[in-house]
Amino acid sequence: MKASDTLAQRIRGRRVQRGYSQEFLAESANISTRTLQRVEAGQTEPRGHTLIALAQALDIAVEDLMDFTKAENSNILQAINLSALAYWAFPLGNIILPLILWIINKDKVRGANQFGKRQVLIQVGWTGLIFLAYVMFFLVQD
Repeated sequence: MKASDTLAQRIRGRRVQRGYSQEFLAESANISTRTLQRVEAGQTEPRGHTLIALAQALDIAVEDLMDFTKAENSNILQAINLSALAYWAFPLGNIILPLILWIINKDKVRGANQFGKRQVLIQVGWTGLIFLAYVMFFLVQD
């Protein structure tokens, strides 16, 4: 997927999310409807004034729209996933290590925020279930 496709999808997705028609967004951004159609189709990449105008009309920061500050690094995502195995080394390591990796990389690596959050929640859930199972086991023993 090209960067322009990603940008085009973001612009179109935000427009649809806000409930704007192409005509309304083009008018709000003070650009032609045809220009917006080309941008959303990925035929052209907005630059300068057009990008700023679209971001303002969509009520989103240009940086969030472009997402150029985040790098592609699947190794970090794999490390977050494998860090759950830290429970073998120390108690609650399956929560603490993924949490640390998620906090450090959530704003630096594309996809790390969602993936890390999901991984931490899964580990908290499993740890809670195991704790409840131990409590129930010892309560039944009495």
